[in-house]
Amino acid sequence: MELNHEVLGIEKKDGDYLVKTTSGDYLAQAVILAFGKTPRKLDIEGADKFLGKGLSYCATCDGPFFRGKNIAVVGGGNSALGGALYLAELGQKVYLIHRRDAFRGEEVLVDKIKAKENIEMVLNSVPSALEGAEVLEKIKVKDVNTGLEREIAIDGLFIEIGYEVKADFVKSLVNLDAGNQIIVDQDGKTSADGIFAAGDLTQIPYKQIAIAVGQGAVAALSAYDYIQKKSGKPTVKIDWGEKK
Repeated sequence: MELNHEVLGIEKKDGDYLVKTTSGDYLAQAVILAFGKTPRKLDIEGADKFLGKGLSYCATCDGPFFRGKNIAVVGGGNSALGGALYLAELGQKVYLIHRRDAFRGEEVLVDKIKAKENIEMVLNSVPSALEGAEVLEKIKVKDVNTGLEREIAIDGLFIEIGYEVKADFVKSLVNLDAGNQIIVDQDGKTSADGIFAAGDLTQIPYKQIAIAVGQGAVAALSAYDYIQKKSGKPTVKIDWGEKK
């Protein structure tokens, strides 16, 4: 399969699965879902216009482009707090914008934020508009209590408001939990025979790269085992506690 092509849908066909993509259709005996989570987008005026032109969803990816600049971070969880601390080491000033008067993140991170002289907390506030000619130049922030708006001149804006699993294209095939995450067992199997899942899109806790990699290995072995069984061939599943 070619890379960098979007999956449009998956459907059953003659006991296998037809995977429809923008590069064509592919027939597979087994499918492994490993598309991760997607950053929640900022739904305000100017968001699409300034994406890649001052607006970013990854502080560690794009932060170095804003050395010595004025930066804003939107969010109130650990990702936002960690991002603000990281960007404070690079930028001249960081505005941390949060819709509430208290953060959801860990207290130790909040204390570090408060100790940083170049971080200004803009609480009880939400972004209302982004403005600029060719690149981002300023953000409008609205106070949720008074409705008053404030303009802040910035060069970069980082959105850290969480992630979501976009699993609608497979919800007719596999079971999802209340958070739209794909439910798997210890072998990476979903509720559909021949469909496996791994990584942050599953209900498995602790969204870490090491855990996702391990899940991927388990799902791959399970998929291979499934294909072997389906073809009437010996499987590779081994119980290491079994006497040989």
